[in-house]
Amino acid sequence: MLAPRAVPAEPAPVHTELDQDEPDWPLVRKQIAEAILASATPERQDRLFPGDIEQFRVGGACFGVGAAGVLHALDITGAGRFPEHERWLIDSVRREPPTRPGFYDGSYGIAYVLENFGHHDEATKLLTSSARLVEQTTDHALEGGLAGIGLTMLHFAAARQDNEFGRQALTTAVRLAEALETAAPPGNFARAGLLSGWSGPALLFIRLFERTGEPAWLSFADQALSRDLEECVEADDGSLQVRDGAARTLPYAGIGSAGILLVAEQLARHRPEAEACASLPGLRESCRGEFVIHPGLLYGRCGLAVALGMNPDPEPPIRAAIDLHLARLAWYAVPFKGGLAFPGNQLLRLSMDLKTGSAGILLALAALQDGKEVLPFLGGTPSPQTSGR
Repeated sequence: MLAPRAVPAEPAPVHTELDQDEPDWPLVRKQIAEAILASATPERQDRLFPGDIEQFRVGGACFGVGAAGVLHALDITGAGRFPEHERWLIDSVRREPPTRPGFYDGSYGIAYVLENFGHHDEATKLLTSSARLVEQTTDHALEGGLAGIGLTMLHFAAARQDNEFGRQALTTAVRLAEALETAAPPGNFARAGLLSGWSGPALLFIRLFERTGEPAWLSFADQALSRDLEECVEADDGSLQVRDGAARTLPYAGIGSAGILLVAEQLARHRPEAEACASLPGLRESCRGEFVIHPGLLYGRCGLAVALGMNPDPEPPIRAAIDLHLARLAWYAVPFKGGLAFPGNQLLRLSMDLKTGSAGILLALAALQDGKEVLPFLGGTPSPQTSGR
């Protein structure tokens, strides 16, 4: 009796450009930008782009989950400027002034974007109206606290050639250095990382060293990163990941080991012998995991890829891990109004914002493929870190 004849396997269906063996990356980025723009609802007053539900708590104008971050990403990645959307942003903060001063969740992040777009008077008004809020802020973090405020002041000092902003940044950094000396020990739940941990203040300290040449700032940066590393545990594979409770660890950029790595790589450029830099191999290893639930920049796969891309001299396994992260974006991509969109937190809804959605992914691709600035104050990757996949 003859054996059944083998039937050739059907090729996997191609749903998006990311399903191709060799995606056309400029086309992918163009499609992401098109989806973001197609989602805009300028007729709404509560938000301009769909994003994480946090935007209904902190406002639809902010940098992390609101319009400011999306417009920043579109501009930085070469997708263009959109005056009608910038007008929405200005009208929004006039109508409902931010009640938080933070960079990702309040007025300083919006002012940063407006300043870069040339809306200098509007940016000045935001900073001036937030002065009392800044005085009352004690949180150290980059997301909503003093680190983000200080880094924004440094940016304005350089952009406007105004040393008063530099003085304010220095005062803010001194407050952070004093707080670091008495920082509480790690709690039960994770905070370490770029947005919520001491890695944000470490970034400010590094930027102050670059501005002043004072080596004490690098010592403070090392101390701040070491504080975040106290929250890390070594996994079975040798990776260092941030402990969150008793049952899980986090590798992400916003909260997690990738966020520590993003800043530790920059400290290593100035002081490779720093105590925190001894943890670089374990931090890099934490970013190589193949299975990642979310695609985004600050709490997902793209953040791991970008953190690996900060390595100025990556070994072949690091390059391969970056390529694999980019290849796996096909798992999440959703066709949307002729473009390409991605789900946000918990994969529950499409998100266009920088913190959880498509705008952040667009920034990550531009950083990895063109060396563009990945996030404000972090700069770009040392050189394009992908093989072209």
